[in-house]
Formats: sequence, C-alpha cells, structure tokens
Amino acid sequence: MVRRSNQALAALLVAGLVSCGAGPDGGASARRVVLVTCDTLRADHLGAYGAPEGATPALDAFAERALVFERAFASAPLTCPALSTVMTGRLPDELGMGSNKVLLPAAAETLAEVISAAGIRTHAIVSNWVLRMRDDATVSLSQGFLTYDDEFDAVEPNRPKVLERRAKSTTDAALAWLAEHDAERFFLWVHYQDPHGPYTPPAPYVRWSPTEGEAHLPVGKTQIGLGEIPQYQFLEDETRPSFYRARYEGEIRYFDHELGRLLEALADSPGTLVVITADHGESLGEHDYWFSHGQSLYAELLHVPLLIHGPGVRSGRATSLVGHIDILPTILGALGLEAPANHGTDLLGELPTDRIVPAQVRRPGAPDRWQSVTGERWRLVVSAKGQMLFDLDADPGELRDLAPSNHELVQSLASRAEAMLEELAPLGERAQAEVLSAEDHSRLGALGYGGTSSE
Repeated sequence: MVRRSNQALAALLVAGLVSCGAGPDGGASARRVVLVTCDTLRADHLGAYGAPEGATPALDAFAERALVFERAFASAPLTCPALSTVMTGRLPDELGMGSNKVLLPAAAETLAEVISAAGIRTHAIVSNWVLRMRDDATVSLSQGFLTYDDEFDAVEPNRPKVLERRAKSTTDAALAWLAEHDAERFFLWVHYQDPHGPYTPPAPYVRWSPTEGEAHLPVGKTQIGLGEIPQYQFLEDETRPSFYRARYEGEIRYFDHELGRLLEALADSPGTLVVITADHGESLGEHDYWFSHGQSLYAELLHVPLLIHGPGVRSGRATSLVGHIDILPTILGALGLEAPANHGTDLLGELPTDRIVPAQVRRPGAPDRWQSVTGERWRLVVSAKGQMLFDLDADPGELRDLAPSNHELVQSLASRAEAMLEELAPLGERAQAEVLSAEDHSRLGALGYGGTSSE
C-alpha cells in the first residue's frame, strides 16, 4: 500500500507555512530530484559503460547529455545495506546494516528526512520485497518519506512467497505520481526490481543462441551460486550458462525500455535533477559464482553505473573514484540543503582525488565476513580467510592476489579504511541493529539472503 508518514507531513505543513510558497533556497540549482535505483545492474552491461551498441538505447541517450561516472562503486553487494548508504552517506557497518535482515537505525538521518524537513514533498516507489515496510517496524528505508508506495503483488517464478513489481508497473506508478505533482518541488525515489533474478524478461527482450559444445552447470540446493546455478534461478530445466546470461541481458533491455518512458516524461521538466545508479551488480560466472550476489566483494558486484543530469550539471565523463557515499551530499547540494554528517562528496562541485571507497557485507550464517577497500589503483579484500590485493590497472578481473608481496600497501589501505570508519560515531552496534520478524526472515531465506545451506 501507499504509506504516509505523519512526521514528514507535519514537516511539510510547517515548512509550507513558513515559506508561503517560496521557490528554491538561494543556494539551490534544482527544484526537483528524481533518484532512480536499479536492482542487480552491472555497469559493464550498459552501452554507456562499454556493452555492445544497442544494448541500452534509452540509458545511452541519457548518458550523452549527463555526467557519467566511470568508476562508481557500491558500498555492499546487497540491496538494503547498499541503499542505506545511498540514503545516509554512511557505511553499512556504521549503521549496523550488514544484511537485508536488519533495519535502518532510527538515529540515522536520511536523505528523505532532510528534504521533508525543508518542506519539499518526498515520495518513494519501490519494487523489491526487501524494501517493503513491515507493519511491526518503526524504521526502514522508508524513513523520512511523506508517502511510500510499496504496493505490489506479482509473484516471482520459483518463489511463491516472494512478491515484486515489474518494470512496466514501476514506470506506470512513477508517471501517475509525476502527473499529479509536476507543479511542486519534490524528491522522488524510484527503485526498479529488474534485472534481479529469476531472469524472466518479456518475450520481445529475450535473445538467446545456444553455444555449441557449451558445458552444463549443476543446479544447487542453495542460493549461493558457487560453482552451480542457484536454486531460485533455475528455469525451464536449462543448465547452460549462456541461457541465463542472455536472459539477464534481456531483463536489462526490458528495464531500459521502461526507464526510457520515465526519462521521456522528465525531459520537459525544467529544474529537475535526475540521478541513476544501481544497488549492486551480479556475478555471471566470475570467480566461479553464477547468477548471484551478496557473497563476495569483487568488481562484478560493486561496479555500478552512476549518471547525473540536470540544471548546472556539465555533460561528459569523469574518471574520479566515487560511490554510493556521494549521492546524499550531491542531491542535498543541488537542493541547497545542508547535509548531515557523511563520508561523501558533492559530485557537482570539485571532484574527489586520492580517495578510497569501502564496501562491506555480513551474511548471517555465512562462514565469514568480507570487507573491501577500493583505491585509485588497488583493491584490498579482507575476509576471515585472509587478505587479497589486486592491481586494478593490470588485473581488472581480480585474478592475481598480490597481497603476499605487498604487506606495506595492504596495511596502508587497511589503516585508511579503519580511519574512515572512525570519522563518524556508529549509529547502530555492528551486531545489534533492529532485526526483522521470524516471518520476514523466512521470506528473506526464499529470496536467497538467508545464510548458507538453508538458502
């Protein structure tokens, strides 16, 4: 259903009385902001990021007039931890957001809360079950939104307890809301579920030619996908990897078509800042993980698109190292609003140099915890199994571990990450954030977010 926040409504009414309908604050460059996040979208499968021409025509056309960040990285390979960073500018560990099974701490100050407090209407349209509000929860990623549309009932194949909203319905909901509120100042967040698995794009978007002599994969009993097809991804008794890769690409084409409808509606909306990114990527066989995410911190899961277009934004391409941490200060800066404490940089100002972008994942029931530190050239990955260091210039596929011969560099990157974590006080104990109900845990297990053998 579409939920309404009484706190956000009160802030909107009070601010309206004070401003008496005034326009943007003096420092604002944008009257409206639309944030589009796409689930499970790898950057390298978009034309603007090197995919074959014609893969994503709508997004590529947008990229021609946008500022495209070539090196943007997620804070986590899971939806809720990653989007918690988008909404707060803080790292998952600081928020206690190690998995999809914990809720954003109430003490966190979110993008929507700051914008609502300024008297700007806020609305969200989400399409992934893990983003739905829980009736017994006081906080979630809905925190601060005046209205929150989590009403959807499409049942996923293979997972009858898991609901979603497909891309067409998501765009329809966004267009209907925009038509009603186009004269107002607003912040609209739209989260698309496609191309999250199971990969079931509509027929016109499927293009698959089997590869002769292709090896088949076993079908797993879990959702992890290490050396096998995850149980929830298995479709049509097919075990050839090319089948699933083609369907993943079809899901992206479907998303791109529906994104194009939304972007067309926004083209005639002056004063609107549009930000497009993804929560995380997807493993398609790299490091022997197949059609899954959340299990590691390699580039295929962390490298995400980030494109920005709007008033005062120059078009072009930027190679600066950026991430989810930068979205909150960038949006608030465009609206002329002061940002709460965060780790990010306003990307519409001076671009950052010589920085690091951390990522973290904690899987309940999993054998270890992973952390990574991405620098200008190097990525350090740390788990209970040890440390791995990769030279991203010479080894973009992260296949050669250089940690054993680079102890000083490993320690330097680790120390910089620890110092970054200590900059801001944690808002939730790292193992004690608010947790979900038993029923929610069961559904998350069906989604593939439950741990190891029980997934």
